[in-house]
Amino acid sequence: MSFLELTGIQKRFGNTYAVENFDLAAEKGEAAAEAALREMEYLGIYGPVSLPSLLERYPRHRGAAIVARCLDRLRDDPGGRIHSPLEEQFLPFLDAHHIPRPRLNAWLTVGDDRFQVDCFWPDARLIGELDDFRSHGTKRGFRKDRRRDRRLEIDHD
Repeated sequence: MSFLELTGIQKRFGNTYAVENFDLAAEKGEAAAEAALREMEYLGIYGPVSLPSLLERYPRHRGAAIVARCLDRLRDDPGGRIHSPLEEQFLPFLDAHHIPRPRLNAWLTVGDDRFQVDCFWPDARLIGELDDFRSHGTKRGFRKDRRRDRRLEIDHD
C-alpha cells in the first residue's frame, strides 16, 4: 500500500491528487501534506492543473495555506521519499531546532556495496537512522545493519 493510499489521497472521479492534497493538509496537517507532496513528486503524479495554479484559484481553501508553506519549504529541500511516520515527524523536529534537512532515504555506494540510509547530510558526511525494533528486529536485519555501519565507517576513515 502506498503512502498516498495510507493518507487517504485516492484519485476520485473528477478530482485530482493536487486537490486531494488540499483536503489532506486541512485534515491531517503540515507533516502529512508534505509527505504526500514528496510522494506525488517521487511517483511522478501531476494533475492537469499545477498546485501553484490551484493555490492562485483557491487561496481561501481550508488547506491552501498549509500546502503553500509545504511547497515553499520543499523548494530548497534536499529531497527524498518518506518511508515511515517517524521520518515524517523528524522533519518538523529539525525545522523547530534550526537543523538543516537531510536527504531522506538516500542510496550510498561504497565500493561494490549499496546502502539505503534514512537521513544523509552530504556536506557533514553524516548519516542518521530512524529505526525502531520492528524495522530491523530480526537477527538478519541486525547483522545487516552492523555490516553496513562497519563498511560506512571504514570508508569514512
